[in-house]
Amino acid sequence: MKIRFLLIFLILSNFFIYNFAKSEIFEIESSQIDILEKGNLVKAYGGVKVLSEDGTEITGKEVHYNKEKLILETIGNVVLIDKKNNIIFKSDKITYNKKKEIISSDKIDNQATIIDKKNKKKK
Repeated sequence: MKIRFLLIFLILSNFFIYNFAKSEIFEIESSQIDILEKGNLVKAYGGVKVLSEDGTEITGKEVHYNKEKLILETIGNVVLIDKKNNIIFKSDKITYNKKKEIISSDKIDNQATIIDKKNKKKK
């Protein structure tokens, strides 16, 4: 009876641990990361790399991520690489609203490159 209880406990605990670990939408890598407001606000500095669960990669100098609103703001020499849609986007600042799946920038000097893999051309 104890073995069966232990086995069920281990299976359920692994299930919850796995789901908790997979619940993070963004993986943020940086030399300095500050976690504020009980973990709801993450600020990263000094060269930041962000990986989204859908494979989108964002690099920049600074990131502010609001976990409650699911909004990621990247500032300074921002490069967004969307491998799924073959898009490279460069700007000084972008905002990624994960709830609405909208990436926006209010800067004028943005540069976007769309790669057509079939014809090996850049647009």
